Amino acid sequence: RKYTIGYKENRFEIDILIDEKKIGIECNGCYYHSQNGVNKYSKNYHFNKKKMAEEQGIDLIYIWEDQWLHKQNIVKDIIRARLGVYEKRIYARNCIVKQVDVSVYKQFCNDTHIQGYRSAKIRLGLYYNDKLVQIASFNPVRNIGKQNSKEQWEWVRGCLASNNSVIGGTSKLFSYFIKHYDPESVLCYADWNLFNGDGYRKSG
Repeated sequence: RKYTIGYKENRFEIDILIDEKKIGIECNGCYYHSQNGVNKYSKNYHFNKKKMAEEQGIDLIYIWEDQWLHKQNIVKDIIRARLGVYEKRIYARNCIVKQVDVSVYKQFCNDTHIQGYRSAKIRLGLYYNDKLVQIASFNPVRNIGKQNSKEQWEWVRGCLASNNSVIGGTSKLFSYFIKHYDPESVLCYADWNLFNGDGYRKSG
């Protein structure tokens, strides 16, 4: 159902609300939701809307037109994962961690990550019955231009095979990385359009 949040002049409408999950889904056309589009949205409009939803206990997901047109299968997988709907649940304790070949890693990223492939020095894979079901990859942080990061490593990619839920998978991969590479610190990003960063927080 549609849902309205906020008060008076700061009212926002959410396209779809799944009440029992407290998850909202917004479908954003790239032109109509741009600063130069018909509605001429302000620079902070979508950020403020998500923050207001968060304050009311709603986890708001933004689905953008270009993602839906070009990466619809991945978007659907993300929505299913956020709603907790999976075809298969796997426990990380039944999986083993192995290094992933570059070509296998690249294909897995393109098939399952909304931003596709990005090269990584360390490519870890979680295998269940010899099948790759989850990856985590890492690069040393390099200061570029005005960036002055104190972090030693960056968590580059983390994604699951389609329609799978690997219980404890992210924590197992990160624990393996810590044990074998002994990082002082790790920088990671979550795409706030689609995720809330809980996976990283739960991994420590």
